[in-house]
Amino acid sequence: MLADSLSGNGRVALVSGPVGCGKTELIHIFAEIASKAGVRFLKATCAPAERLLPFGVIGQLLPSAPGRMARLVASGLSVIDPRVPEHVMMLNDVCHAFTDLAAEGPLLVGVDDLQHADAPSLDCLLFLARRIGTARILLVLSENDRPRSPFHGELLRERHCRRVRLGTLTRREIGVLSGALGEDLHRLSGGNPLLAHALLEDHAATGGLTGPAFREVLLACLQRADPGVAALAAGLAVLGEDTSPALLGRLTGVDVPYLLRGMENAGLLCDGWFRHPAAASVIRDDLPQRDLGELHLRAARLLHDQGAPAVDVARHLAAADRPLAAWAAPVLHDAAEHALREGDVDEAVRHLERAVRTGADDRRRAATRSRLARVEWRTSPATAARHFPALLTASREGLLGCWDNVSLLRQLLWHGRLDEAEEALERVRASGSLPRTVELWLATCYPRLAEDGCPLDTPSTLTADPWARATTALAQVLTGRCSGEAVVTAEQILQGARANGVSDYRVAALLALVYADHLDTAATWCDRLLAAASGRRAETLLALLAGTRAEISLRQGDLRDAAQRADTALGLLAHQGWGTNLGFPLSCALQAATLSGRLDDAARLVELPVPEAMFETRAGVHYLYARGQHHLATGRHHAALADFLVIGELVTSWRLDAPAFVPWRTGAAEAWLRQCSPERARFLAEEQLSLTPDGRARGIALRILAACEEPPRRLALLAEATEVLERCGDRYELAKALGELSRAQHALGDQRRARMVLRRAWHVARECDALPLCRELLPDEHPHSPCHTDALSGAERRVAALAATGHTNREIADKLFITPSTVEQHLTRVYRKLNVKDRTDLPTDMASSA
Repeated sequence: MLADSLSGNGRVALVSGPVGCGKTELIHIFAEIASKAGVRFLKATCAPAERLLPFGVIGQLLPSAPGRMARLVASGLSVIDPRVPEHVMMLNDVCHAFTDLAAEGPLLVGVDDLQHADAPSLDCLLFLARRIGTARILLVLSENDRPRSPFHGELLRERHCRRVRLGTLTRREIGVLSGALGEDLHRLSGGNPLLAHALLEDHAATGGLTGPAFREVLLACLQRADPGVAALAAGLAVLGEDTSPALLGRLTGVDVPYLLRGMENAGLLCDGWFRHPAAASVIRDDLPQRDLGELHLRAARLLHDQGAPAVDVARHLAAADRPLAAWAAPVLHDAAEHALREGDVDEAVRHLERAVRTGADDRRRAATRSRLARVEWRTSPATAARHFPALLTASREGLLGCWDNVSLLRQLLWHGRLDEAEEALERVRASGSLPRTVELWLATCYPRLAEDGCPLDTPSTLTADPWARATTALAQVLTGRCSGEAVVTAEQILQGARANGVSDYRVAALLALVYADHLDTAATWCDRLLAAASGRRAETLLALLAGTRAEISLRQGDLRDAAQRADTALGLLAHQGWGTNLGFPLSCALQAATLSGRLDDAARLVELPVPEAMFETRAGVHYLYARGQHHLATGRHHAALADFLVIGELVTSWRLDAPAFVPWRTGAAEAWLRQCSPERARFLAEEQLSLTPDGRARGIALRILAACEEPPRRLALLAEATEVLERCGDRYELAKALGELSRAQHALGDQRRARMVLRRAWHVARECDALPLCRELLPDEHPHSPCHTDALSGAERRVAALAATGHTNREIADKLFITPSTVEQHLTRVYRKLNVKDRTDLPTDMASSA
């Protein structure tokens, strides 16, 4: 074509193809070749911003415009009318300007991105193309692929006009360009040469197939493509991969099918989505924040109107980052509930925070804030407290519903804000809408606020509400009416409990089992709930469960486990976050440290500040009991007695005086014994016995009562005490009772049995990690001294272990399913190998070595 034009046969080349496929580069390379042949090069680059600028392209090609054209432009001409003679003469003037230049020497006229050219310039170029046949002019026009227009029809009718089509590179061609990277490069660029070179540039700079070069080229491709392409790409980047063409069209208002085909032909898309994984984020990041937010907001409304899931709509509402209308509030609320079901508490909080800021009415906004506070409570009660001012205001204005008021009441009480809680409580009571379950819960947790004469004996275990059933079961146990029905109800509740949420009804059910001395059952359920709640962002529930598990271990005499569980609970929530419930884990940690002999640790725990309001709660009673035990262990008997008697006053006035709750009477009795007042101790022990037909509290009372009796009477009481304590599973109290039993047997002259029972007591105390009790029982034995039993066989170790803890041959035979004669044979060999005379000389830690 160049050769033809040099010989006086003008030619026109229309170069078309997808954006980024080398049209501009082709013109530049051709211009370099033509320049070497002495051809003058005139170039114009069209831009979208100049589309409405009349003769903008011609002005770039002809620095000195013909006079007629200048006059018409000055007069405001924007459309050329071929019926107006002066317009036709102006076209002829422009054509002569080019042919005059060609008369001086061969001319190459290049116009890039013709799709953005203004209409008058297109008319001039078309006029030139018709009259170029005898001029030494090569007219090269480049454009992106676009629908055929009248301009194309007129231009391509000319026999000296030729169309040149460019396309993307094949896999083989990309492989030649990039070598080993060919497959990945073709997949990410779609064969688009401009994108492929940009990715190679990024790879050379960073080692990866993404970077600043890719970003700049991608955005340039979108800007140079058809006007609707940038809008379509932005809409696609906002809606995501799974959107539909119909929704994309409603969002962007462009011809989606046509533009999608063009983007796929350019290698930008594959199956309707960006080939490069970073493309969508590059496009979103380039949009002005206001435009991006508006797109997300429109997308959210469109999705909502077509019934899309709330989580999809909420994603766009979140990205919009601007004030939202009232319609968005229920959507965000539903999305928050979905996030909670998936265990994503942080996402739920973000949705609810946006819902609070919507244009919803005050009542809806108050309900949403109440829900937000409950969700934040799952992970941090201290954080949830930030909503108290707004919620209290809403409560006073009557904007909160009954259960939202109850939720606020419970949170205020947790944090010890008793005056504000009482105000909210009276407001709900005055409305007549306070459920009986709330009154019952108050009576068992915050008795001072309970309604005078609140009936604690009206059963409501038939209700379907698990909180009501659990609260009723707990109340039955705390008031000393521990029926089998309460235990069965608690287990039924735990069987249907879910792992998520913050409701403490599971903890109430567990405590009903604990206070009813069903410790093994409570431990099993607590461990299951802890395992189910782990990893679900429910720190408050985990902390409550860990504290409950610590209480169970403490009552089972496992001091080491109780200490670890209590530390875990205290670590899950800050002390401020525990509020008035701090007494639960703190009392376990304090009592475990005291009984284990870690008195320095216990002293530090006693010095920790606690909320004053805690002492008006059930948690405060636990704390007072643990502090009383610490006072006993450190010789402050009067202080211990004061704490135990305060407990008595509190639980009596609260009508929660079940010894299984906190055995304050035996605590006070032990303090009286230390002060040499056995009669007062006897009175309290007998009173506790009259209240407890069975269970841990009865075993403790029997041991205390035995200390007030003479040795003959003492023996029977202690035998019953050990039997009761072994049955209920309290190993620490069992060790104490066995120690007292050994002393009673010794006083009665039964030295052999006394030694056996004493060794068993020492062994049990050692298992509990009760080092002070170990030293009291056998001062010369070291709890951690090794037992050299390497010479024994496995069967001999098992027999010796049971013999060392005081079991008879018959009992050993029954436990190991062997005959008594086999037991005797094993023991004979054990005595010989360990060089001892009989079972009373066996090492006390024989059982642990087995």
